[in-house]
Amino acid sequence: MSRQSLTLSFVVALGLLSLMGNVIARGAKTPTVAELVNAHDDLQKRLTGSSVVRAQQFTEVVDPKNEDGNVFGFVESEIWRLGDRTHILNWHWPSSQEPYSKHPIGPWWRQFTVLAPYSKGFARVTFVETGDGADTPPYVVVTPTEDSAAGRLGLRAREAGAADLWGFLHGDSAPVVVTIGGLTSRNIRAATERIGDVECWAVDGAGPGGDYTLWFDVEHAGLLRKAQVTKLPQHNFVEGKLGDLSPGLLSQGRKEDAERPEHRLTKFVITLEVSEIAAEGTDWYPSRGTITATEIYGDEHTRIVIQRISQQIRRDAKVLEEHTFQIGPIPDGTRAFLNDGVTSGVQYQWRGGEVVPAEDEDATRRMRGEVDSLRQSNRSSDHGGAAGFVSYRAAFLPASLVLVFCGGAALILRNLSKRGATAPR
Repeated sequence: MSRQSLTLSFVVALGLLSLMGNVIARGAKTPTVAELVNAHDDLQKRLTGSSVVRAQQFTEVVDPKNEDGNVFGFVESEIWRLGDRTHILNWHWPSSQEPYSKHPIGPWWRQFTVLAPYSKGFARVTFVETGDGADTPPYVVVTPTEDSAAGRLGLRAREAGAADLWGFLHGDSAPVVVTIGGLTSRNIRAATERIGDVECWAVDGAGPGGDYTLWFDVEHAGLLRKAQVTKLPQHNFVEGKLGDLSPGLLSQGRKEDAERPEHRLTKFVITLEVSEIAAEGTDWYPSRGTITATEIYGDEHTRIVIQRISQQIRRDAKVLEEHTFQIGPIPDGTRAFLNDGVTSGVQYQWRGGEVVPAEDEDATRRMRGEVDSLRQSNRSSDHGGAAGFVSYRAAFLPASLVLVFCGGAALILRNLSKRGATAPR
């Protein structure tokens, strides 16, 4: 046999061995849902537990009820995590009638600096600075206490979609992997399926929050490649039911308007599609994806929110050790909001690292009126009262666009308006 024939035979043999290895891998025992959920949880903890994350989010809102046409937004974040400490810098650019096709050249409109925990007395502090063109002076939001679930939800709003790429989607109070892991009605499909060129295990689940289908990458264990959640009026949505009447309209005494078909959600579908993954060390993570939320109303009009998200994760112990986990300095006298669920109407100030009542009685009265007004506005849109931008019963406004419209006091309204899942805390 010639050397060329031997070489060809060797190459063919290697190819057959590789093919057999793939067949064996694919023919391996089907994992359980719990195994996939645990693998995803372990992967996310390894990649985000102590890391630096940089994320960008481009948003487009397609709303036929908005006479000005589609609305676009851009948000960017840097997130540092080390142990139980989290430090976030989150920048918002103004909403626009023109698409943000790339990173804006102009200055940011608002910067959010978040530290959790801030101190033994404060679970989380957010300092908000305003740039050119912003109509709100700097302010600080203090969350005295919160459980771990509320903490994750609050931080998610400032991460520019980084948590969403891992499956923390609007409408639920926990990531979809956590949700499906806790369902009793769930199953993994017998055969693998392809999402594009990626072979995946598909998991279905149903529960009070709706119908869930998740696709996990076979080759990269635990990596979520796609997720879809469908909610009907009877399903849990944020902190109520999808079919509930608009709290905003009801709070204004407009029950008849709230009952009109164009203000009543009949279906909500949200889909995550991870288009690119990247490696950090030996682990893989979702580096780019698209989230599409579709709202269908009683008059059959449809509103769509599209988020295009990218992130880069770096685990560098030296960088994290050298990073300063702090906010500041926050000037004394800065307007402060105490996010404790109490609606006293008292105006607060930041002074000496503490939140104290303002001494100006006129300012307190003005703040009481501002809080009441913003509460009504927040309820009217469910997510911050963006008049002319969000419908009265809008189910979804990404965190990237919320505070472009709603002003400082809206930050404390999450506990007041029980439907504002993406309203920042």
